[in-house]
Amino acid sequence: MQENEVSAYISRGFLRLVSSVLTESAFDIQERRFLLRELRVQKKKIRLRKKQESAGLHIPPFLIASITERCNLHCKGCYARNSGFCTEHPKEIPLSAAEWIRIFSEAEELGISAILLAGGEPLLNREVVFAAAELSDMIFPVFTNGTLFDEEMTALFSKSRNLFPVFSIEGNAAATDFRRGAGVFEKVSEAASALYKAGVLFGVSVTVTSENCADVSSDAFFSALVSAGAAVLFLVEFTASNESERGLELSAEHRRYLAERLSIARMQYRSLWFLSFPGDEEFMGGCLAAARGFFHINPFGAAEPCPFSPFSDRNLKNCSLKEAISSPLFRRISAAELTKIPHDGGCALAGKADEIEAMIK
Repeated sequence: MQENEVSAYISRGFLRLVSSVLTESAFDIQERRFLLRELRVQKKKIRLRKKQESAGLHIPPFLIASITERCNLHCKGCYARNSGFCTEHPKEIPLSAAEWIRIFSEAEELGISAILLAGGEPLLNREVVFAAAELSDMIFPVFTNGTLFDEEMTALFSKSRNLFPVFSIEGNAAATDFRRGAGVFEKVSEAASALYKAGVLFGVSVTVTSENCADVSSDAFFSALVSAGAAVLFLVEFTASNESERGLELSAEHRRYLAERLSIARMQYRSLWFLSFPGDEEFMGGCLAAARGFFHINPFGAAEPCPFSPFSDRNLKNCSLKEAISSPLFRRISAAELTKIPHDGGCALAGKADEIEAMIK
């Protein structure tokens, strides 16, 4: 599948997602008005990306922006913290709020549909989150651990429906608290409940490991999410940051089982939209990283293929977003077809560090 076909596939999927939520979910009138407006906005952005594609510039449909290197939790097996990416003592100067706002504005002009706000914990950089809320034509899924929600945050997400909260859990209360800390699941549940009562659309993200695969793909788990009011479930396969964690990665049998369960669940739970990574990438011809479908901007401005492949030849501190998208590194990764090579789960580029470093040199 070529880059323009990937963009079209993702665009169609996004429009189906919005349409499905409108049809199946019973959220408040403000949410429905936002989604109806968003259908028009996204169709316009799709046309803009097609126009630029015909002129030789491929614009990925979405970005991942890690807007802070800080986090208030110390989750077991955290890739970002184990890799030194998430830290209270950064060796570089993070992007300022003004720089992030400039990047978001450029993304809007280029026709990018959504920017996933991550970290660290993104709610620790409230200035950027509040600024993102003002860009009403851009959707910002905010991947949060859910422990920092207060009245101010609930009010912001209620008012600004382009901010889409996504709560990270590990499955049930025991599994979540084991990895994330005692009492975390309860705090997440309270935050989700407050948003649901306010009529706000929200999602849930789960890192799928060999230990929780069966639980987080069970009918009991899916039913609990539907009852809680979740509209989207992101299932992201665990990627080890060191050899001691390899046992937590999914085996081929695990991945087959997960795919089978999702195939059934997508028919059974119509109000819950399922997104699986890298599982769903199989239908898009391979990994979406390196600007094929997205790329990652780390807290210090480096444009990277993805969060699990921290290599860069462009920094947004001294280049435009358009220049970052046209990164020679991304082009070389694409030319070498590294993102299309079949892999055994997790990040397709994580085990190709030597090849990518050679491309930079």
